Amino acid sequence: HAFGTYQLTVPSNADVGTAVLRSGQLVSVWRSATTLLFQTGVDPSTQPQNITPPGLGESPVIAVDQASGDAVVAYRNASTGADFFRRVLPSLGAPQTMPQAKSLAPSIAARAGGGVYSAYTPDGAKVWLLRFGGQPKPVPVPKGARVLTAGLAAGPDGRLWVFYGNEQQTFVTRTSRAVSGFEPVQTLRSPPGTVQYFRLEGEGSAGPLDLFADVTVDGKTKDGSYHTHVFPALSLSIAKKTITSKQGKVTGVRVTVRVTDAGDPVAGAKVTGLPAGAKTTDASGSVVVTAPAGKKGSLALTATKAGYLPAKGKASL
Repeated sequence: HAFGTYQLTVPSNADVGTAVLRSGQLVSVWRSATTLLFQTGVDPSTQPQNITPPGLGESPVIAVDQASGDAVVAYRNASTGADFFRRVLPSLGAPQTMPQAKSLAPSIAARAGGGVYSAYTPDGAKVWLLRFGGQPKPVPVPKGARVLTAGLAAGPDGRLWVFYGNEQQTFVTRTSRAVSGFEPVQTLRSPPGTVQYFRLEGEGSAGPLDLFADVTVDGKTKDGSYHTHVFPALSLSIAKKTITSKQGKVTGVRVTVRVTDAGDPVAGAKVTGLPAGAKTTDASGSVVVTAPAGKKGSLALTATKAGYLPAKGKASL
């Protein structure tokens, strides 16, 4: 592969978003002083298509659905402050309102396997994950957390990273492959003295998340974009079952430890703290051990796997 230069004829002060169609062509959307435009390809002679909504659209972004091939834009209405989705390819669709969304700059991500999504806060306390053409899905938020902004990034295997927060802290979680569950929420502290918190951006397609936050600290040298590297988090659950003989006598306790990633089983995770020593989870994400009758005490268990934050759990015998 080689680096190249691509030219679009846009004003110098335009907001520009780009994505790549399944054909390999670049598709772009931008806002000039009075119009919202999009274009397929990079030929300067191509006439852009005007998609300006009443009230003008600003901060446009674009993504391509990896299943359908649809190109979808998201933008903020400059007059009302509301955020919208709109399909622009293969045909132009009607704008679709993001319910209760009024972010300064909407976020958008194409999920591996299909779907274009956005994440936002409807009220400063909740966070919603919205698929283009679908209904909002609540994202876990720590009790009492204040949310100024939210964003998302595509992860591997159909997962989505979702991040949100305020001047003091940023919260991060990741979905299951089917976007039906979420990992434990991680809390990240802002740089000391942060007084303003503008925009979050992330890239998580390889597994871990590279997260960037634009912040104001002192109005001088400490201001700017800050970066951190976030690993996904394992979860560990424990189930116990008493084992009895045919005569009804208790002979032991069966302990099943299950390791998951947002509800999806994790094979090959190492579980330590078991009575017979460390074991590795099977294809269902499980380890099963049996403790003999009469054995008392508690188990302090830890699940680890490369590329993940560990999970801990306790069980009494």
